[in-house]
Amino acid sequence: MRDFVNLDYYCSRAGKTDPVANALNCLNSKLYFHCKTHFGAQRNWANMFMQTALLCAVRDGAGALRDFGSYSFLASEYLGAQVLPCVQDFAVRRERLVGAPALELISERLRAGQAVTVNTFAERLPFFQSFRAFDAPYDPAVNIFPHFLLLVGGSDTELFYVEDPQVLDRRQFTAHPDNRHVGVIEKRLLLPALQAFAEICEIAIDAGHVDYYTGPRYLRDFLAEELRARRRGMASPDGWVLSCGDALGALAACLAAPQAELFGRHPLLQRSGAPDLKTFLSWQFYDVLAAKKLQATALSEWEAHLDGASFADVCLTHRYSVLVWEKVCRTLNTATPAGARAGKRALAGALDAARDIEDKLGRSVAAFLEEEVAA
Repeated sequence: MRDFVNLDYYCSRAGKTDPVANALNCLNSKLYFHCKTHFGAQRNWANMFMQTALLCAVRDGAGALRDFGSYSFLASEYLGAQVLPCVQDFAVRRERLVGAPALELISERLRAGQAVTVNTFAERLPFFQSFRAFDAPYDPAVNIFPHFLLLVGGSDTELFYVEDPQVLDRRQFTAHPDNRHVGVIEKRLLLPALQAFAEICEIAIDAGHVDYYTGPRYLRDFLAEELRARRRGMASPDGWVLSCGDALGALAACLAAPQAELFGRHPLLQRSGAPDLKTFLSWQFYDVLAAKKLQATALSEWEAHLDGASFADVCLTHRYSVLVWEKVCRTLNTATPAGARAGKRALAGALDAARDIEDKLGRSVAAFLEEEVAA
């Protein structure tokens, strides 16, 4: 039986973060752990879980800017596209139970030597930052805050779990004595969440799909698809147009408008629920930077295997783009209400640099793909 407690998840024993796990959401990170556990760590998993690092502008039929943000999210929202293409090749069978029967099935599978992925009600999880109360009201019509966590072992009275570091409330976290990155919770304290709902998941993916997504052909397919998204707009079923190549220009024009205040409300905030424009943009820029860092991890794995000046130029330009987007994020995050006007000017300059590096990156990728076709 595999000792799931003593595996590396979001961090190694030495405290080094896993760049793949930390770039994924709560379900996709569990798919990644499943792959890494069953197919071995020596794969280019960053390649498999790469996400498009593009911003997108959404315009209505009259050309007015109606939405803005991560292309991966907006393509999913408006076009029904997969955020992560590999996810469609996972078979995820979900068994829905409530309360004590769910807890018993979890315990049964743990005793059989399985790690168990569970989707449940986050507002009743005491170690979750958005925890409200053990009796927080649950409305199945709304299904507020579903959340996937990984259970990796247990005893008669306790369960051992793995949680996303970015949503973990450290004040309510008790570390496992053998692995400080694994938490311990009493079964009775997990039961209130399971009494709202529990989906107990079985996950499978075949070796052929793993070979494709961790191999060089998927790298080329991914870069080609991202380049197409840079170059052409796509119409949604209701006639709105999604475009990435001019998204930063659209944002620059939006910020230049006198009524666009970093610490004020804006029509772009309607979907997101962000309190102000600064918060909204910080969310979008974080998505870009996280996706770029994961791409950088994947590209670095290929540098020793893919020869040619064009691929070397892609890798170098991409590393510069990470630095540029880090500066964009810093510039935005250091803006204060007292210096809002100066902050907006500084952000406009940082975004100009981002537009330049994104144009150069697009040309580098195009040159690499043309060289690959010619070969």
